Amino acid sequence: MLIWEGGNPTHQGTGFLATTPGGQVVGITSAHFVNFDGPPLLEVRWLRIGTAQAVARFDRSLGPPGSAGLTEPKLDLRPDYLLLVGHVSASEVKTLELDERPNPEIGEKVWLPNKDPAAESGYRLIPGTVGAAAPTHSAVHFRQAFKLQSQSGSPVISQRTGKVIGTLSRGTETPKGLILFLTPARAILDAMEAKDRPKLKDVIGTKR
Repeated sequence: MLIWEGGNPTHQGTGFLATTPGGQVVGITSAHFVNFDGPPLLEVRWLRIGTAQAVARFDRSLGPPGSAGLTEPKLDLRPDYLLLVGHVSASEVKTLELDERPNPEIGEKVWLPNKDPAAESGYRLIPGTVGAAAPTHSAVHFRQAFKLQSQSGSPVISQRTGKVIGTLSRGTETPKGLILFLTPARAILDAMEAKDRPKLKDVIGTKR
């Protein structure tokens, strides 16, 4: 849930929690669905799927926020991230680990935690396979049909390492299934090295 200055909250995207090398919890999601030209963003609340319980509140960005990335002339999704810091302890939440590799392997099996309010955990795991991998993006193929539902920022997790190989940035349906295009985990890890933590309202939104 995104809390905007002078406006109604919006519910957008999906995300997960990780920790910096220093042990601070970071909320990770995509940047492309955030309105940078609207009112200032005051706070982001992480809501548990199914109950809408707030499990974390963030009011600062870890380093400058990313952007939507590029689709032309070549696909480059490395900037499509938003890293959030605020009021949450690593001992109070479950976090995921980001994959340090430059790229996953072609043919590597992965899981997508697909949001499902009826599931006890809030999601069901859907298997996929890495079909393309580059420093700029990865592509994952899912034979099982499912509908994307505001899932930008979702983690895609290697079945081999148990680590996040990237976050959902784009998706397209094909006759052979769904293909998701990911922001690489390596790009997010590099961004997590930032030292500054500006207030969200100072880096997202236009001053009124």
